[in-house]
Amino acid sequence: MFDENLSFQQKEQIVRYLMKCYRKSSNRIHRYEICDSVRENFEIYRYDKTTCMLVDDALQELTQDERKIIRYDYMHPKEGQWYLEYFSRSTYHRLKVQAVDKFLRCLHA
Repeated sequence: MFDENLSFQQKEQIVRYLMKCYRKSSNRIHRYEICDSVRENFEIYRYDKTTCMLVDDALQELTQDERKIIRYDYMHPKEGQWYLEYFSRSTYHRLKVQAVDKFLRCLHA
């Protein structure tokens, strides 16, 4: 599997990059739909829709807790120790590693 030799920090970098792409694609989709310019930008629109669909599908494969961590740490980052409202530190860190690994595996499959 592609991620066997990657460190957790490298995996996190990949997830951060993917979420940056997701946010850009999502914003462009919204802009094209609002401005009624999908037809003029169809190739980019189609690429953006595919990007969002792949990420959304991978998120659906995660547990609710794993999804929460991906969303709040990478997709729509929250400041500070947001997780203390939901998890102990040790549970959060264990789930975070699990969430990143599972998310990347879902995208790679």
